[in-house]
Amino acid sequence: MLTLILPRWLPARFAYLPATNTPALDNLVRFGRFHHEINGTIRLYSRFLCNRISLPENQVYASPFWQQAGMHSIYVGSVPDLSLAEAQEFSAGLNRLYGDDARFEPLRADLWKVTLPEKTTWQIDDWFAVCGKHLDGSLFITETQPRLWMQLSTEIPMWLNRCSPNQERTEAGKLPVSGLWLWNAPPVEDTFQAALIGSNSAWTQQSSLHTVPLPENFAAWRQQCLERHIDIHQTVLFAEDFARCTDPWHYADTLADWDTRFFAPLWQNIVSGSLKQLRIICEQGSLHLKSKAHRSFWKRRKTFSQLATDFLHPIDYQ
Repeated sequence: MLTLILPRWLPARFAYLPATNTPALDNLVRFGRFHHEINGTIRLYSRFLCNRISLPENQVYASPFWQQAGMHSIYVGSVPDLSLAEAQEFSAGLNRLYGDDARFEPLRADLWKVTLPEKTTWQIDDWFAVCGKHLDGSLFITETQPRLWMQLSTEIPMWLNRCSPNQERTEAGKLPVSGLWLWNAPPVEDTFQAALIGSNSAWTQQSSLHTVPLPENFAAWRQQCLERHIDIHQTVLFAEDFARCTDPWHYADTLADWDTRFFAPLWQNIVSGSLKQLRIICEQGSLHLKSKAHRSFWKRRKTFSQLATDFLHPIDYQ
């Protein structure tokens, strides 16, 4: 079956959802069957995209972030416009600071690895679990966190606050790098074997699977599969569009855009029978459809908004 992997497709991080106009997606929800299953975002990546995400036991990932403090929480987000050259400059400074105690190496601008003297098994949320979230301050209470993690998480922001690369970013009107989120690589698990993966994720760099850029629309993907003599039912589309939404209105606009470019032609192909099976997978579960599902005319009307409302989560935006 054709598989769509859409991290954060259901808006669990938003407190409400603006009115949406997604007739094709509404049909997919009405005539499909949603299977509830909790998948961490990191598992979607390690299972369907990244077969080279593991690290040696004495290495951890470090994700640069910027933060905004509120009355009751701290917002943590990825750093926009951070270049690889800047990441290398930050790393060089941290390597001078820590010497052999910690070695920092950017794999990408937004993903570094840190080599430590001993193996680590920190029980810390991965970057996908915290990025774009409002974190409770209790996360940083020393007594509940590993000593080395807390030490680095305290010292690194202090150094970043006064380092020259951040001063240059501030003078240029860019957001500073507030800190590094340190996290262990996920456990190794079996990777789904797809004939072709279309993705707009930078995490394809941690993959040896057959990946190509995400197509502009479903018609382009079908054409590409045809030209490569690949059965479209053996392919995966892995898109980060919904994970990149910064607020409910951005999310609603992205839904409408996807309804035109992907969901509408997908529904048409399901109705015609040219697409035999489809599944859309996100953190909360998966939506499954079979060809000519529309023949189940007795199914009561259900919209995507009704499905999404079940997963809305109240957030303190202060």
